Amino acid sequence: MNQLREKTYAFVSSTSAALKQLHYLRLVFVLLAGFTLTNLGVIVFAQSTRPTQPSPNPFLEYADMFPGNPLSLTHTKAFSCSGSNNYYIASEVTCRFSPDSSMFSEVAVIISNGAISQTTFTLHNNTLKVGDLAFLFASPNFQAYPRKVFFFWSNLFVIVSTTANGNHASIRPVWSVTFSNRY
Repeated sequence: MNQLREKTYAFVSSTSAALKQLHYLRLVFVLLAGFTLTNLGVIVFAQSTRPTQPSPNPFLEYADMFPGNPLSLTHTKAFSCSGSNNYYIASEVTCRFSPDSSMFSEVAVIISNGAISQTTFTLHNNTLKVGDLAFLFASPNFQAYPRKVFFFWSNLFVIVSTTANGNHASIRPVWSVTFSNRY
């Protein structure tokens, strides 16, 4: 009978030790799985909010139409122009054209005193986000408001109109980008 008790006690104590080891292994497995899922979640979030890296700066193709350039440079494009005589503003001419571009649906320039004073690019849907512009302008500093974001780039004041105001500024889709030499 004593032998049976000793064997039973040995079996119970070895089973108890095995269950403790199993409990610790299960705990380690749960912790590792939790860390793995957390890391995957962080990576997916970081990838989804990271601005896409567009190819070279698409605005540079139109650098001859930036503010400060003379009126004569606009004659190389098929513009449609209309003038205005505003009592408060000197005579201005607004010229627009629709480029054959996958990025821009319209480019408009305001000409004042024989030179371009403002250029506005209207974008096709979902082509750029504010974070993309920060990357293109190499300017991570911008001022964001509900539907407007402001940058400075190459001595120009840049006004960005966005289509969403609830998102973090860097992931908002861009509707239009205006370059101006006035603030």
